[in-house]
Amino acid sequence: MDDDIVYATATLADIPGIQFTAEEAWRAAYRGIFADSFITSFLSQAYSTETLRLAIESDRSTFLVAKEDGVAVVGYCQFGPDLTEDSIELYRLYIDPDYQRIGIGGHLLEMVEDQLRGDKITEYYCYVHAENEIGKAFFFKHGFSHDSSRDRADLNGEWCMVKRLG
Repeated sequence: MDDDIVYATATLADIPGIQFTAEEAWRAAYRGIFADSFITSFLSQAYSTETLRLAIESDRSTFLVAKEDGVAVVGYCQFGPDLTEDSIELYRLYIDPDYQRIGIGGHLLEMVEDQLRGDKITEYYCYVHAENEIGKAFFFKHGFSHDSSRDRADLNGEWCMVKRLG
């Protein structure tokens, strides 16, 4: 893991960095899977300043960032209860492509899991697009398994990835 990376709870000041990293990560991960117009539209909605402000200020979820030298956001994740309030969902986890494969994503997952274990949560899940081979490989590497019974075919073929915490 890179020693210059600082991990923290996201603040409103992190929004521009989250938006930049989202753009870089989404374009790298989904080029060839989704049309550029879809990616642009999705990013403008899911990563608007207002949407991120609400996510960061939410009492329902936790939003973490990884920053190079404590300043530039190079990765982030958000997790909390799913819509049914029965399970914990990792809503998003993305790393700037220039910072992938140095341990940032794994460290963010460790932070998530430490908090979940402290809350006596024994399992959580996320969704990853069926064609996102890099994303699927990342989650498999970090102990997730594919639960095909919870896949979302209606949302462009998203796989449900589940991790049980010991």
